[in-house]
Amino acid sequence: MSYTPHRSKEPVGVTNMIHRLGYDYQWKMLMDELYAQMKMSERDAVNFTDRNRWFNTDVVMAMANDYIVQLKERVNNLNVKKCKGVPYKRINSQNIFVSDLQSKLYNPLYAAITHIKQAKNASQLYTAAKKFNEMRINMRCDTPQSKAWVDAYKGSGAFFTMQNLVRFHNCVAIDDAGNRLDKFQSLAFLSPKAEMYKNGEGWRLFAVLKKMLADNNIDIKKKVSEWRKRK
Repeated sequence: MSYTPHRSKEPVGVTNMIHRLGYDYQWKMLMDELYAQMKMSERDAVNFTDRNRWFNTDVVMAMANDYIVQLKERVNNLNVKKCKGVPYKRINSQNIFVSDLQSKLYNPLYAAITHIKQAKNASQLYTAAKKFNEMRINMRCDTPQSKAWVDAYKGSGAFFTMQNLVRFHNCVAIDDAGNRLDKFQSLAFLSPKAEMYKNGEGWRLFAVLKKMLADNNIDIKKKVSEWRKRK
């Protein structure tokens, strides 16, 4: 939120910082998250619910479908070559006839998405997402990330940051009626807010986070400097 590049007067912003992580980061992060959820679902229902709110079947499907759109655009922009007069394209060190693109490249991915959609628990979702991810061809770093993933990343980041501020940094929330809450009331206040903004509006939680920081007179740059000195 506060990172300002050298010779720049303004912070680059959260969205820009997320994009700088690169396209493939979202898939690495997703797989780590789904694996953690799979383990958590067996012993920690509360934390599982908090994390699955953001990264779930709907988000994985959105990411997978978005990947196919990006892949098709990339393939469409590749030069067409010919082997004995038959057009083909070279994709990830593999030659595929243009007439075979649908059956050999896209249809297996669509079939993998069906398994994602049919997942009934955290273990099945992780397995299905892992299979899709292993089928992926790595994309250019600057390929646009999935909007669903970016929103979930923002929402979860804001939510867990606020939880940590309340639990470990003596911050509290001020509710919509202007009442200053105590520690336990503040934690209880966060979950309904997260539920309200979980479906494509996770970015709105950043406004809630910014308000909490302002209400508690927290200067981000000063805090980051303090944390660095402690390390």
